[in-house]
Amino acid sequence: MSTRGRTLRALVVDADDAARHLTQGVLMRLGLEVVVAGSSDDAVTLARTERPDFILASIDDQHHEGFAAVDRVRALYPREHLPVLFITAGRADSELLDCHAHGGDVIRRPLSEALLRARLGAALRMRELHDTIAFQRDQLLRYQSNMQHDMDVAKLILGNFATEEALAAPNVSYLLRPMETLNGDFIMAARRPSGAQCFILGDFTGHGLPAAIGVLVVHGVFCSMVAKGFEIDVVAGEINRKMYELLPIDRFLSAVLIDLDPATGVLTIWNGGLPTVLVRAADGTVRERVPSGYVPLGILSQDQFSAQPTRINLAAGERVLAYSDGVIETLDPSGELFGQERLEACLERAPDNAVAAVAAALDGFRHGEAQRDDVSLLEIAQVPIEARADAVATLAGAPRHLARSWRLELVIDEAIIKSQDPITSLVGLADTLQGFGAHAADLYLVISALYIDAIDNGLLGLGDFDREAVGAANYFAERQARLDRLGAACIRIDLDHAPAASGGKLHVTVAHDGSARTVHTEDVTMFVHRRFRRGGSAAEAVARTLRRSDDGRSVSVTYAWQTPQAAHAD
Repeated sequence: MSTRGRTLRALVVDADDAARHLTQGVLMRLGLEVVVAGSSDDAVTLARTERPDFILASIDDQHHEGFAAVDRVRALYPREHLPVLFITAGRADSELLDCHAHGGDVIRRPLSEALLRARLGAALRMRELHDTIAFQRDQLLRYQSNMQHDMDVAKLILGNFATEEALAAPNVSYLLRPMETLNGDFIMAARRPSGAQCFILGDFTGHGLPAAIGVLVVHGVFCSMVAKGFEIDVVAGEINRKMYELLPIDRFLSAVLIDLDPATGVLTIWNGGLPTVLVRAADGTVRERVPSGYVPLGILSQDQFSAQPTRINLAAGERVLAYSDGVIETLDPSGELFGQERLEACLERAPDNAVAAVAAALDGFRHGEAQRDDVSLLEIAQVPIEARADAVATLAGAPRHLARSWRLELVIDEAIIKSQDPITSLVGLADTLQGFGAHAADLYLVISALYIDAIDNGLLGLGDFDREAVGAANYFAERQARLDRLGAACIRIDLDHAPAASGGKLHVTVAHDGSARTVHTEDVTMFVHRRFRRGGSAAEAVARTLRRSDDGRSVSVTYAWQTPQAAHAD
């Protein structure tokens, strides 16, 4: 008998010399290699050096050495299947039960060569089946280990892409509970150059590596476009385009995009496929709901996609809560859903700490049941946070170059005016030439203020439209409507820099071809403060330099900057 070209080895354990040699002869005629032992001690010694494929052990002796031999030899090879045949001349049922209890089959004396061949053949097939299963088990364990390693690496990479700094703002609280190592849910945050806080809470189809790849796609689009000043509806459209082009047809993203301007309290929400976003009053009650109005991202082609957001005025102390379906679809042991009603009741009981309260409520509701889906919550409060030009904050520090002479001119047509904010890129290019350091953020505020005024007052004629009286949501709705109707238009921005004592001077001119004059106040300090809730050096530096021309269609200011050493000496 052989397997895979190797002769099989049988270990015979029998205290009776004659019976032992008789059994040995039968096995040798069957083509097996045979080693014999007269006791369990001898069997263990032989098994250490000559590993058996079968054990045939007699239990006819007084001390049942066969049972002891089998147990001890098997202990040498705990991960292997060693087939055992117990040999007995007895007929008692108790012996049969004892043999099965020790994990072996029984063959009775006198030995039948045909029956022994059949029993050994069956044992060999069982051994081969065990070996196959063990091999497959080891392969699966290696595959699982490699997969877990890959997922851990992917999780580390995603962690390096994380946006914890923006999520660590004092008015933000959130919860992410993955069902697996890699989360199908994610939350990202970034700031637009105007200081507005932007968020995306997403729920990908599936979990694991496919979802992680999708998160990387979203991260690149979201963070770069927000930093460039794009509105969230434009960001949603670009994410949709990328996912539609790059990901398989069965992969899509349910998402909520949120934009909160802490300076004005204007809240902008786009909901595509996630549960209803809740806007809560200061006492915790829900005052407005923003249900999903669009299909998830990545399903529709770009010409079919629509992303008109909802705008709401958020007063101080009010909050907005977004969450994935894993929250309301959490199950208790009986299969009942947590549901929307329980969620809103929980929110009313915890006006100031909703995320922690909901997390505790979900834990209590499950009663120890395993989590069946990713769970994520995001809450943002409207608090008096100073708006900052964080997108150019990386330029902070001392100016990197000596003052140089240079000039930049940017001509912006109606397509760009309607779709994006070019000022971040313009300031970034200017900083590349000069290296303004900490002054770059102030320059962004000044140029943005003049650019926005050229659009709102010069091209759209919103100068007499009182935002405070009509409310921010109505103001922006009217602004968007006029932008949509805007025909051919042009804004020209000219930056002319020259060295000056201990620093430099940047002359900024913003001109438009509209019919209305711009900058209704002579005091640019107040103008910048009104636009961005920020005065200080940026506004004061240009307040005395404002000049108009072309019947108010062109506005020029001069920003004089100094090196930190010169400013300290003054």
